[in-house]
Amino acid sequence: MESKYETSMAQIIQQLSGVVVQGSGNNTQVIVMTGSFFTHAVEEPDNYFNNQSSEPLFLLNGVPYSEDFQSVQNGINPQDVKSVEVYKKPHELARYGLRGSNGVINIKLK
Repeated sequence: MESKYETSMAQIIQQLSGVVVQGSGNNTQVIVMTGSFFTHAVEEPDNYFNNQSSEPLFLLNGVPYSEDFQSVQNGINPQDVKSVEVYKKPHELARYGLRGSNGVINIKLK
């Protein structure tokens, strides 16, 4: 996904297929719908979105940046974003080990 004219990181990320952005401001949470998402959401539907550890690993230009959307939202200017990719399939996540178990979002800057 190429970034054009979005005003927030949440707006950019919510356009990705298989990604849910819930909340607003400092209460925004990002969930990548991987196999573990469906397993946990069925087991604990009311608690899944309230669990900080359910957020994906965020990469900045392919390098681990944060496991917390607030760091991304506060630390990256949306106007500097060139593109964003989401990794959610097991073969895509394997290289990130346990840190990638909730999905990976790679943010590439201009």
